[in-house]
Amino acid sequence: YHNRTSTDIAVSKLNVLQAENLFQVDNKNTFRVGAEYRNSNTQGILVSSNGQGYVKTDLVGVSGMWEHKATDKLTFTNSLRFDHVETEKSQDQSTGSALPEDKFDQNFDVLSFNTGAVYKLNQLESLRFNAGRGAHIPATTEFAGDYGITGIELAGNPDLDPEILWSAEAGYTKILPKIQGKAKATVFFQYIEDHLTKTIDPLTFAPAKNLEFLYSNGGTSKSVGLELALDGKYNENLGYGSSYTFMYTDDDADVADTMFNEDNNNEHKVAVWTDYNKDKLSAHVEAIWTSGVNYKVLANPTINALVEEKVHSYITLNTNVSYD
Repeated sequence: YHNRTSTDIAVSKLNVLQAENLFQVDNKNTFRVGAEYRNSNTQGILVSSNGQGYVKTDLVGVSGMWEHKATDKLTFTNSLRFDHVETEKSQDQSTGSALPEDKFDQNFDVLSFNTGAVYKLNQLESLRFNAGRGAHIPATTEFAGDYGITGIELAGNPDLDPEILWSAEAGYTKILPKIQGKAKATVFFQYIEDHLTKTIDPLTFAPAKNLEFLYSNGGTSKSVGLELALDGKYNENLGYGSSYTFMYTDDDADVADTMFNEDNNNEHKVAVWTDYNKDKLSAHVEAIWTSGVNYKVLANPTINALVEEKVHSYITLNTNVSYD
């Protein structure tokens, strides 16, 4: 597919070609193999001082999945993906360290995988286990941004490493026939290394200097949490559900003046929703309550000053109505 996005500061074009094949060897083993080519091109003042320069990224990826039904009760699922990425910038950088264009000719390889198992205790109850390694490849702004307005500059960093996310979870599911739904409980752990963060150049607080925001692999982040969920149906058309999520985050910044802090993470979230489906009409309404935080932002690294502001709990409403 092809996508084109245009704003006041950039025009982005994305071309994607994907192919995959799903096949079953026998009643116990199912495989999926796939390949992807992705080309993106961004042009404008977001990535070049005169608006004529561009940043190009090419990605080639291959993936595979294997589902194995070991017994009537136990099923394993394993997946693997490998990506090769190459980047290119057509002009020298004008913000930040004013790096030459060839500094942005980078390439790197990323490996991701996931393994999981489902064990059926009986017809209504099951246990779930899952662990994996994911990757966030730096976005165009993060590795090649070159944007400046009066008083502020945003500079990309071509030496960024992909952000790596390790995760593990264990869960319990119980089907509830009386309400035509299910109840789920999940505990999870996440560990992020080479956390992609935004930093402030301390030298920019000198007189007559612009405030420079830079990108870096700013440290690590650990999170543990719990999620409880319930859903059901009043009748064949009207459904409902609710969930509660708790997450505690501990960040460890190893780059000075990094703008992330575990105090800025909301620990509690409660969601309730209902949906209606009949013939061609579909409607969904959801309300989400999120707990408040004492939000902290580094205001002046030269004196290690933090600006702290109380962000109260808030409710978000989401609605969607469609008629096909």
